[in-house]
Amino acid sequence: MKTFNFTILCAILSLISCKKQTLDLYSGSNNIYFNNKTISGTHLPNSSGYLSMGYFDPTIKEGYFDIVVASTGPKTTNDRKYNVVVDPASTLLEGRDYDFSEKYFSIRAGQLKDTIRLKIYRSKELSENTLLLKLDLKENENFKTDMYSQAIGSGNSQYLDYYTQFTFSANNIPGTPWFWDPAQSSIASFIIGYLGNFSGKKLKMIVERYDLDIDEVTSTNYAPSTIAILAWGKGMHSYLSEMEALGTPILDEDGLPMKMGVYVQ
Repeated sequence: MKTFNFTILCAILSLISCKKQTLDLYSGSNNIYFNNKTISGTHLPNSSGYLSMGYFDPTIKEGYFDIVVASTGPKTTNDRKYNVVVDPASTLLEGRDYDFSEKYFSIRAGQLKDTIRLKIYRSKELSENTLLLKLDLKENENFKTDMYSQAIGSGNSQYLDYYTQFTFSANNIPGTPWFWDPAQSSIASFIIGYLGNFSGKKLKMIVERYDLDIDEVTSTNYAPSTIAILAWGKGMHSYLSEMEALGTPILDEDGLPMKMGVYVQ
């Protein structure tokens, strides 16, 4: 009987302890920070983002990019305004190259996150250069910015990631994606053997014919499977040969008939 009573007492004390822990309130300061670890499936640091509209359909005149802002501390019953400042060093200009979808930035009542949506225009300047927008979170009456930076990785691969600074870059230039670029990817020579030399028009055709996600295909460290490369190379070669036989060859950006790699010729 004594053993039974002791067991019950332990259980009661355990429940009281758990209940007390759930009732403890957050006592630290409320901080605001950028929280973008999984932007469009890319492997960019938390403190940066990228959008290229060079692969978009010509009829699309605008692109969008979301930047997530999060807060520490408990949820509240009122909206809490946070302070975002555009760095004067930014080369992406508001009104010409982009606009904020909303001008009022706040963590809404009952929420711990907000999304800053950028509307990017296909301006003449973005067709010529990659431009930057630098954003800084500043303290105000609602939030502090104590979460400034953190060292990520180790050794030669270590870098400093920022939580109150965000650098966004954009262009309208169909540059070579990571997996197709010999200067970046170790598999690029294999890719070129099947797909041939890169062109924006060729990539656009592959994306459309095989219903690919352009954000995924052009993201850093994206590597298509061997089966995918074989299918794209052979499939595109058959299509281009068929169009040429019909007297309507597909011309590439240089004005010459589009060609795939030597492995599928």
